Amino acid sequence: MAIAGKTTRPRACPGLVAAGVFGFALALVLPHLRWWSHPSLFDDDFLRVASLQHSTLGQALFRPFNEHMAPLFEVVSWLAWVGSGRRVAAIPFGFLVASYFAFATMLVLAFLWVRHEVQSNAAGLLTVALLGLSAVSAETVLWYSASSFAWAAAATLAAALAASLAVKAEGQKGRAGWTLASALASMVAPAFSAVGVLASLAAATRIAAGGQGRGLTPRRFVWSMAPLVGTATYLAVCERFHYRELVSASVRRSIEPAAAAWAALRAPCGVLLPGLIGLSDLTRTVPGFVLAAVTLLGLGASLAWAARGRFRGFVLVCLVLLLGGYGLTYATRARPGDFWIFQIQRYHLFPQIGLIGLLVAAASGLIRRLDAGPARGWIAVAVASGLLAVVQAPAMRRTSDRAYRYPDQPRALMASEHLAEVCRREGITLPQVMFALEPIRPPWFPNPSLVNPLINLLPPGPVVPRVANDRVRETLIAALSQEDLEGFFGGMEATRHARPATSWPTFSDAIEARPIETRSPGDSFRDFEVNSLADDARALSLGGFGASSKLEVFWAGAGEAWSPSRSVRWDASKGSGSGDPAVPFALIPHWRHGEVRRVRVIGRDRGPIPEGQVRFLK
Repeated sequence: MAIAGKTTRPRACPGLVAAGVFGFALALVLPHLRWWSHPSLFDDDFLRVASLQHSTLGQALFRPFNEHMAPLFEVVSWLAWVGSGRRVAAIPFGFLVASYFAFATMLVLAFLWVRHEVQSNAAGLLTVALLGLSAVSAETVLWYSASSFAWAAAATLAAALAASLAVKAEGQKGRAGWTLASALASMVAPAFSAVGVLASLAAATRIAAGGQGRGLTPRRFVWSMAPLVGTATYLAVCERFHYRELVSASVRRSIEPAAAAWAALRAPCGVLLPGLIGLSDLTRTVPGFVLAAVTLLGLGASLAWAARGRFRGFVLVCLVLLLGGYGLTYATRARPGDFWIFQIQRYHLFPQIGLIGLLVAAASGLIRRLDAGPARGWIAVAVASGLLAVVQAPAMRRTSDRAYRYPDQPRALMASEHLAEVCRREGITLPQVMFALEPIRPPWFPNPSLVNPLINLLPPGPVVPRVANDRVRETLIAALSQEDLEGFFGGMEATRHARPATSWPTFSDAIEARPIETRSPGDSFRDFEVNSLADDARALSLGGFGASSKLEVFWAGAGEAWSPSRSVRWDASKGSGSGDPAVPFALIPHWRHGEVRRVRVIGRDRGPIPEGQVRFLK
């Protein structure tokens, strides 16, 4: 519109802007809501709670956890523990809040970083959508222990942003201030996770690259050392606690340079690119040399672009995140011929940020058109985010349902609180509990353990025992409710109690459970129906399942859903000698006497489960 020789831009409709903002927020938040319904602990989280129960914050700060020394992440854990009232049953929610705080902080800093480098609000918002709606690195928010990567990534983005602001600062004072901020962020990042050492490399690269049309000068080279000094300061502090010895031992034991390089070349095209639109990884379906060749072509093009493009510093930082992210994580994890490395989602976080930055910069000419009007930009970003949410929803659901989301876990956590109270009241020590109770393998603690992992959740308790060792098990079981027994013994390793049925005293009867239906030969489980004649049985026997040695046995009442709280694990190849193995119900504390009407036997070995039989011995 022209008025008096001047051109004015039409005013944006507030309603359209509000609709765009709301649509963008809704698309970003909605896929995450279901994860709040069942906050859960997983694997290493149990060890972290044990540390919180048995150590002060000062004792835990510089204590190694696996190969990491992450004092700031220990502080986050302690704050979540205090905020949860120091209650085991409440800590999953506290951990989830902490994970999402790290996630939100990372997204905000990603927006600020990309907006500043690309000079486009729309580019920053699209970065947030691509990163926030991706299932590729979802475990960094779903699993608390993996959220250390999100904290480290947030600090790394802060370091890169501060470095860019230092390069573009007009005065010497401003340049010095932003360079110092970059050094501090570089010192903070590895204090969350060792992968945070990339912060100093990214920030130093950005400062050394300078601005458009500026070459590397001796002065800029000196300035670029500041972030490296920040990380070096952190490492010097950790060295007082022998961190270098820990890392050196891990590297010597586990490093596989060739396997790491081969995996790193396949991952960008095999996992990251298809993951942007919710597709499964291609590493098993596309030849590795094809994936590696495309990756190398992309890297070559990015370097050529950086050499003469306006986004030189930004592109180089993205490449540091992409290559350095995989280099650091895969160096001691990748093994020749293994594909499992691509399933570890936290290892994709830093490379994913780098790749998204490269793609957004490459499309910046088109994206910046959306900044011409607020309404147009917000509506376009909202539509793009909505489409991303739709295509990513199945992958995000698969990620959360495969792990990290366990509706039955609260029962186990409450049982551990009740067990702790029993130990305190009766005078039972933790070592006594460890020896008295069988190990369990619930889905939220998949790795085998010599003791019940829920014992990690117990506080120190009494020091001097008041109950004889041979009475500890029966005392604990007698004091717990049926719900507590199911929570604490679900997934119990029953193999140690299995013996041939013929070795038990003579049974008056053996009642066979009836197969509910004939299943195809390829099925990995068998279902059986149990009638009331088995209500007073004394032992459970499995026959004919020996060819599938690793079994899980579930039981349920009529109309009840299957639950890991009502199950045992059973290795049919061990501890049974000759004859069909049997376990007395007296040694299965969480068996529901008189209520079991269905049994499911699941084979955990590869291949179909044999046609076995479930018997109840009376």
